[in-house]
Amino acid sequence: MMFTAPSSKTLSVVLAAVLGAALFLSVFRLTESPAVWYDEGLIVQPALNVAKYGEYSVQTAPGKFISPSFISVGYPVLYPLAAVFGLFGFGVLQARLVMAFFLMAFFASAFFYLRKNSNRWAVVWGLLLLASFAPLYGNGKGVLGEVPGLSFLACSLVFLRSSNKGAKWSWLVSGLFAGLCVATKPIFILFIGALGLSFLLNWKKELFSLKDLALFVAGFFLPFAVWLFTQISGSDSGSAMLRWYLNPYSLADLGVVALANMARFLTEAAPAYTAALMTVWAASLWIRKKRTEKIEIAEQAAFIFAVLILGFYLRTPGWYRYFFPAQVVALLHMPTAGSAIVEYAGNFRRKFGIALGAVGVALIGFQFYQVGFDSWAAGHYANTRTAELSAYFAAIPPGAGVFLYNVPELSYFIGDRPYFQYLELTPAMARGEDQLAAIQQRQPDLIIIRSAAFAERAGQFPGYREREKFDSYTLLEKRP
Repeated sequence: MMFTAPSSKTLSVVLAAVLGAALFLSVFRLTESPAVWYDEGLIVQPALNVAKYGEYSVQTAPGKFISPSFISVGYPVLYPLAAVFGLFGFGVLQARLVMAFFLMAFFASAFFYLRKNSNRWAVVWGLLLLASFAPLYGNGKGVLGEVPGLSFLACSLVFLRSSNKGAKWSWLVSGLFAGLCVATKPIFILFIGALGLSFLLNWKKELFSLKDLALFVAGFFLPFAVWLFTQISGSDSGSAMLRWYLNPYSLADLGVVALANMARFLTEAAPAYTAALMTVWAASLWIRKKRTEKIEIAEQAAFIFAVLILGFYLRTPGWYRYFFPAQVVALLHMPTAGSAIVEYAGNFRRKFGIALGAVGVALIGFQFYQVGFDSWAAGHYANTRTAELSAYFAAIPPGAGVFLYNVPELSYFIGDRPYFQYLELTPAMARGEDQLAAIQQRQPDLIIIRSAAFAERAGQFPGYREREKFDSYTLLEKRP
């Protein structure tokens, strides 16, 4: 043990304080921080259409809907959103309260996962590392799939760990949460690969039986089948969807892209931090294996998943959100990894433990500083954009037909107005192209487009003229 274990009462007070801080940070300036952006506005649309029309789809024109298969976030997020929209109306606050719930669900599942280490300090340190990690709030408060997926993943690991104690039903529940995890966002398909590999590595160790594996698969199949049913419509091409998931940005030279992203782990702070976390975790696993300690299937699967995530990141444009799940899973295992390394230090154990504890305190303090002052979420604490956009749209006549030209985030504010929509998802992928004819026919009363895009494409709107600019957008109206 790195320090004397705290009493149960002390532990309860500390944990309550940590979880209280996490709850506060999860809801602080919820509608403004971070700012509403493209992906979020796209993701909420199928949920809204389920609530309003019973259509699991995206609207491109009044009464016209298309498959949402190009939206990677699945029904485990969209159906709860739809339920909240149906009960309390549609808006940024309603949507983000659902995300705050998923954030707290993740912290709760992390608590139960850490608690099974039977090490009270592991619980305290682990939750402090997570609660002070700014990207959790930057990625988790907006409507995205990563944090909900991580909450389901952590639940799956909790029950997979419980299965080691002879609880056969835990295999079924672990599989159920794994299925929900994969259904939340396709990136989590890598979790199934990680689980499969960890099962294969432990097959001859008699840690589980065919019946256990069958229970896991049975639990996994139901939520996964629902995902296939809801995500893929009869008009979708399976091969096209596979190409989309494998290379969503249609990057031409993946080799060059991968090399550039590999370099980031040496030259940029966030990737380098992730590499350090993974190195510490890998070192602890090597130490424990060398000492013939048992490494549970749950932790093996988590480590393989993190490695696969980093491999997947190499073929992306390099945005940090793509290795964010690996960061969180690695942070979850840092307390036990640090303890293993301290135990291995031999005669230097006490000094090394104190040094590592000091590093941990400094790291947690720095992370809390980032949450408060130097992060994506913190940069928007003073933002009033959501309030301003709500007020702006309230002044638009209720019956005015609006064309959203590649600005899905404004669907939050459109209200019950009839609207058309064109989406340019990547240079190689668009949706709603058939609705561009409505512009030539002057059907919509107003067009909203980003000002930068309008500067490049002004000639594509001959029947309209610029009325005004607001925020980063330009409003066009029909010429008389």
